[in-house]
Amino acid sequence: MDEKKQNPPVEATNVIVESLDSLPLISVMEYSHEPWVVRDCQSRYVYVNQAGLDFLNLPADFDIEGRLDNECPADWAEFAQQYQANDRKAEKSGKRVAIISTHFYGRDRILEPYYLPRFPIYNKIGECIGTLTNASKLNFTSLSQYVDHRSPSVLTLTPPTDLFNEKELEIIFFILQPMTAKMVAKRFFLSPRTIENKLTMIYEKAGVNSLNMFREYCGNLGLDLYIPPQFVKPHIRNHN
Repeated sequence: MDEKKQNPPVEATNVIVESLDSLPLISVMEYSHEPWVVRDCQSRYVYVNQAGLDFLNLPADFDIEGRLDNECPADWAEFAQQYQANDRKAEKSGKRVAIISTHFYGRDRILEPYYLPRFPIYNKIGECIGTLTNASKLNFTSLSQYVDHRSPSVLTLTPPTDLFNEKELEIIFFILQPMTAKMVAKRFFLSPRTIENKLTMIYEKAGVNSLNMFREYCGNLGLDLYIPPQFVKPHIRNHN
C-alpha cells in the first residue's frame, strides 16, 4: 500500500487552541499509522482508517460503513457481542472502557493481544453519538504466565462491579488463574492466613461460601475476564 503524501508540520507557534476547532478529527485519524475506528450508538461502523482496515484484516473490496461486527468477514467477528457490550458501557458511563482483545489481527493474522479502549464521543450539544476506538499492541510482563493469551479472548481492565476494592480485585485475579492462597500470599509478601481471611471477606461480599461457588459468581458477573490494569504494560516500539 502506498503511503499518503504528508505535508511538512506547521510551525508550533502557529497552532493555537482556537485553531483546533477547524481541525477535523477525521484528518488526524486518516493520516495516522495506528488503527482508528468510529462507531455509532448501535455499534455500526461509521469510519475506519486504512491502518484500521489492515488491522481488522478486511478484504479490500469490503464496504464496512454501516456494518456491525458480526457482519464482517473476519475471525474476530465472533466477539461481536462482547465488543458491542463494551460500546454500550462507554456510552452509558461517559468514560473510557478499557478492554484487551486477543485474536488473529492484521494482514499476517498473528495471534496477539491488543489494547482496544472505547471512548464515548459527543456532538456539539453534548449528546453521545457513538464511540471512538484505537488499537495498541500489548506487551505482557509477569501477566503472561497467568493469562493464556494464545487463545482468542476479550478481557477488560474495567471491573464490572464496585463491590470489591483494588486489593481484593488483585487477589480475585490470582485466585481465578488458579493460584492457591499460599501462592497468592507470596505475591503480596503476606501470610497464607492473611490471604485466607481476605478471601473469607470476599466470599461474604459475593454471598458465597466456597471457591467453586465464587468461580461461578465471577463467571456470571464477568469478573473472570477482568485484569487489574497495573499488571498490564503497553508496549511502545519506535519505528525508523
